Amino acid sequence: MCALSSIMGTLDDCYITMKPKFLPVLEMCIENGLTYGYRRAFKHNNNPTEEQITDQIKQSIMHELYEWFDMENVNE
Repeated sequence: MCALSSIMGTLDDCYITMKPKFLPVLEMCIENGLTYGYRRAFKHNNNPTEEQITDQIKQSIMHELYEWFDMENVNE
């Protein structure tokens, strides 16, 4: 009943915890970044070097990770 009442708008005495599926989200970020980075490497250059391709892929993966995850420095 609690889940139903939360859908209907009342949360009285109802505590729901949600936990993301970490690995599928991480996998999605890596796959999307890999695809986007590879395509971006060829956007303005028909014959990019291996280094240019890997740099674009790394940048795109990091962009995806920062889009979906909040990064915190645990040493601070």
